[in-house]
Amino acid sequence: MLNTKNITIAENTPENSQPTIYESTLEGLSENTNLILQATNDITINALSDNKLSLGNYRSKDTFNADVDGDGIGNFQMQTGDTIRTGGDVSISGASLTLGKIDTSANIILGNNNTIKANIMTTPGGDVSISGVSLTLGDIDTRANIILDNNAIFYTNANTITTLGGDVRISGTSLVLGNIDTIANIILGDNGISHTNYDLRGGNITLTATESNISTQYLNSSSFSQLNSGIAGNGGEITLTAQGNISTQYLNSSSFSQLNSGIAGNGGEITLTAQGNISTQYLDSFSFSESNSDTAAGNGGEITLTAQGDIKGIRNQYNQYYDEVPVFSSFSISETGVSGQGGNVTLAAKNQITDLEILTLSSDSKSGDVQIKGFGDLSLTNTDIITSKQLAIRRPFQEDIIIDVGGVGQSGNVTVNSIGNLTFNNSRIESDTKGSDPAGNITITSPGTVTFNNNTISKITSNTSSQGKAGNIEINANNLVLTDASEISASTTADGKAGDITLNTPTLTVANDGKIFATTTGIGDGGTITINAPNKVNLGIGVQDFTPILSVPELDVRKSAKNEYSKGLEAFS
Repeated sequence: MLNTKNITIAENTPENSQPTIYESTLEGLSENTNLILQATNDITINALSDNKLSLGNYRSKDTFNADVDGDGIGNFQMQTGDTIRTGGDVSISGASLTLGKIDTSANIILGNNNTIKANIMTTPGGDVSISGVSLTLGDIDTRANIILDNNAIFYTNANTITTLGGDVRISGTSLVLGNIDTIANIILGDNGISHTNYDLRGGNITLTATESNISTQYLNSSSFSQLNSGIAGNGGEITLTAQGNISTQYLNSSSFSQLNSGIAGNGGEITLTAQGNISTQYLDSFSFSESNSDTAAGNGGEITLTAQGDIKGIRNQYNQYYDEVPVFSSFSISETGVSGQGGNVTLAAKNQITDLEILTLSSDSKSGDVQIKGFGDLSLTNTDIITSKQLAIRRPFQEDIIIDVGGVGQSGNVTVNSIGNLTFNNSRIESDTKGSDPAGNITITSPGTVTFNNNTISKITSNTSSQGKAGNIEINANNLVLTDASEISASTTADGKAGDITLNTPTLTVANDGKIFATTTGIGDGGTITINAPNKVNLGIGVQDFTPILSVPELDVRKSAKNEYSKGLEAFS
């Protein structure tokens, strides 16, 4: 332990007279040494010719505390292109921090044709804890990797290898960060063989800005297994809290198992809370098992975004599949086996929710519910709650794979509430079932005006293409407006009954090709439309009667009575 006013770490003696520790001295310490450096003012790591300070692979903890007296004078500084490398935990604090890359990853890498034997093994990435006032950081890597190259063989006497990504905790008045990677994964090259099971768990990532903003790049706390009969553990939790705005790139807390008889764990929770705006790219907390037999997927992790301002999706230019509005994915999919529940998604904002798609499907269990809350007059623009999608899934050290989500299963419940007006602008909500279970219901509530507009994109739809009943649609508002070919519809193309539509509003306005209809083209019954509008129904210019806008087809005489369509409006007052 060294405690002084200022500390400089350098390759050679600097020109100033500050107490200096040579890089070679720190790198020469024994592996079991706990390093503690404390300064009442500054700790500085000068530029390093090899761009890294290597503190050993099996250390317990390395601590750098600037401004240890807490008077607000004392910074930790290093070159942003340099790396602190250690196999243990790292703790850094100071009034202001300027950091390069922090690497506490734990790796087992077997080259071609190598063999390793072990009795028991744990490969935890070290934890990283950083706190200060104003923080500017480079990349942080606490991954736990097991990589078996071509023809490598790995076997142990232990039942399970534990591979844990290290946790990352960062706190400051404002944060500007690079990539943070706490993934746990096992990768096989061609003909690689592993005779053991793995418990892979991504590390947790917690970022807190106590006075201002958080800006970060790719955050990855996922778990990935590429083994026959492999087990991917749970994704880590990602939690960001800011008194100002939050701006992020791709956040990934998923669990993904590939190859035969694989088991995926639970996706980790993703929680973003901002007193200002939230802008983000893709959020993945799904559980996915891509295999040929005897597979299982865990539960999708919950996604919760709360902003006192706006929530906005950012287009990701990562590749062609990401060049679109970002998807929040909390689904649970097993291609040939049992899946868990889809994770719930909750979005709360004051003004706008823009440029998002939400996918919470489960292929074999309950899909996640979606709840949207408005703190004022809320507008949903280019925002879709969907039940099917072609997605690109990232794999460590490998190319992305493309999957189709939505061939089976049923949607969860969708609830949209606002304390003010609600506007759906180029937005849609889908409630579908493709199995024997019923689809979730859609409920929209506002004490003001609910408006659907902008061409055929704005729509609320409930459909069944199997035995399950389609979900019901209910809208409660003081004023309901459908315009510009917007649509509220319920339909069935199979045995299941179409959903019912209930509109409770003193005043209903339908104009410019707006539509409300319930149909059946299968043997299932059509849904019922109930409209309670005690004050007024306004039909816009060009609307001659109810036929184009409120439609429940009569009996098709070419079909038998068993296939009869639902009749007319149940209530219209």
